[in-house]
Amino acid sequence: MIYKLFLIIFLSNLYFSLDILKPTKSNIIDCHEPSDLAFDSSNSTFYCVSDEGAIYHFDKNLNLIKKFQTDLRDLESIYIDKENIYIIDERTRYIVTINKEDFTEKNRRLINYLG
Repeated sequence: MIYKLFLIIFLSNLYFSLDILKPTKSNIIDCHEPSDLAFDSSNSTFYCVSDEGAIYHFDKNLNLIKKFQTDLRDLESIYIDKENIYIIDERTRYIVTINKEDFTEKNRRLINYLG
């Protein structure tokens, strides 16, 4: 019974996964070892974080607006809201809140290893 159920799920996944997404365009951006990319809908720009601890800000044509070097070394994630940039450093387990306008640090929180 379990074998039949597995086979049905497997075959249905094959059937529905035949549509392959293909990129229509690719760009090379000036972000060394990028880890994450976020879109800022308030001004149609992009932010990128790198494994070298930098935050990059790009316009909608992916031209570099600003680069900001943090004191962190393994940035893995970025989130943008109306006022702030939130970044996560994997090595130190910090979540850092940065002001979007002047890139000043507002807050830094350590995430406990156990959760």
